[in-house]
Amino acid sequence: MLAKYFVPLLIILTILFWILAILIPLNAAIFLLLRDIIFGVLLFYGGILIGMLLMLLTQYNGIEYNPLKKERFEFTLSDGVKIHGAILSTDADASKPVILACHGWNGQMEQLDSITYPLVVQGYNVVYYNHRGHGRKPFKSGGNKAEVDKTLTQDVHEVIDFIESRTDLNHEKLGAIGFSLGGFTLLTGGYLDSRLKVVIACCAGHDMVEIHHSWPWYIRFFYRMTRMLMFPPDEFNRKISPKYYLGTKVDKVVCLAHAKNDRIVPYENFLKNKEILNLSEENTLSFEKGDHGFFGQNTVLVSQIIKWLNQYL
Repeated sequence: MLAKYFVPLLIILTILFWILAILIPLNAAIFLLLRDIIFGVLLFYGGILIGMLLMLLTQYNGIEYNPLKKERFEFTLSDGVKIHGAILSTDADASKPVILACHGWNGQMEQLDSITYPLVVQGYNVVYYNHRGHGRKPFKSGGNKAEVDKTLTQDVHEVIDFIESRTDLNHEKLGAIGFSLGGFTLLTGGYLDSRLKVVIACCAGHDMVEIHHSWPWYIRFFYRMTRMLMFPPDEFNRKISPKYYLGTKVDKVVCLAHAKNDRIVPYENFLKNKEILNLSEENTLSFEKGDHGFFGQNTVLVSQIIKWLNQYL
């Protein structure tokens, strides 16, 4: 709510100081100084917001791996929403383990190519898809992205149903990796789905409402612009927060990765998930730096993901 009034106020004050500096030249230096300070604040926060937007739009279109085959698919969920996705493989070997990859809020499946391509090289078949309301045309999935409860509690199960329907995919050896919203997906509905043998949740949260309270005004402002429901009511929050799922004992391996300086999902979420799951250090990975996108840590992260999958799947 603060962003709704704070940013317009700064803009108005900047214009006002320009006017006063022109009308009252004796005090022009003071007005110009105040104007420059406010303008500098606007540039600082504007730069952060633009940087976050560019991070969401980043794609790894430059990756080349000639043996890789990409088969696009679409299917309709039980509520009529059409989902777009793709299967990455190198051959028709149906015995290979399958990895389901889930992207983050306001993102798209191709943003995971720096993770999924190495998995294909290592001998896995990969299935990824655009969450409802996510992606880019002509492969944008239908539905409303704000229906996060359906994304987490319904869609992931039906995507796994789709994998099971494919005779060329080994659903007996099925693991999953997810980032941000994808991590939420795997620690809620995905966590309860017995067909997933291994889930690796990266930069995943614990309680959505607590996360929203932790954000400074400019991050709240950014996510409001992307149509995220802020401070969801209790019933909705229970459907989308791992906090209310992880107490259930299930027969699967869970691994977590997080950066301590994550500004979107604070590190405390990782610690709470680790505690409630009673995970050993062997099944967790934390970085001092890397923020929400594991910037600069991608090589180590991918290596650890492959190690976990080779060990547990």
